[in-house]
Amino acid sequence: MRKVIRKKVYDTENAEKVAEYCNGLSRSAEYYSHTTLYLTQRGQFFFHLEQGPYTKSSEGKIKWGLETICLASPKQVYKWLEEDNLIEEIEKYFPNEIEEG
Repeated sequence: MRKVIRKKVYDTENAEKVAEYCNGLSRSAEYYSHTTLYLTQRGQFFFHLEQGPYTKSSEGKIKWGLETICLASPKQVYKWLEEDNLIEEIEKYFPNEIEEG
């Protein structure tokens, strides 16, 4: 998917795939959710979202689902990675944020 945001093109084909999460439901399910995190060559993180009409992002406001790209700050990305316990990705992209307990 490609999307222009603030006069810049974000393209899932040209960015590095960092991580992804899918809730395992089919694309036709009302609560389907598939999120993929990407990093551009210039260092901008973005999420590619594919979601059904009743997911948190859609909140029932759309009939068939949502596909979009959303920019993300490093703080948002770290939080998302930590919530999903994606330790390898945290170690790779945020090595200075963690230490042994």
